[in-house]
Amino acid sequence: MNGSKHISNCYSALQGLYWMSYGAIYTFAAVFLLDRKFTDSQVGTLIALACVFSAIFQPFAAAAADRGKRFSLRSLMTLICL
Repeated sequence: MNGSKHISNCYSALQGLYWMSYGAIYTFAAVFLLDRKFTDSQVGTLIALACVFSAIFQPFAAAAADRGKRFSLRSLMTLICL
């Protein structure tokens, strides 16, 4: 029982850190795009499209990295960062 409580606490901390970083990144993106003379609706649309694209692309990228024959995780991350 004690081990499962430790895992739950670690998972809770991980989720909390994830959502805090998510909020900080998208707040920065909004301020950055507004400074680049995008309108509020354009900023919202771009951030929403980024979220939709990541939700669609992520499972395919993960499957390709797991198979590991043609694409490695390193090559996928290099491709994303370009």
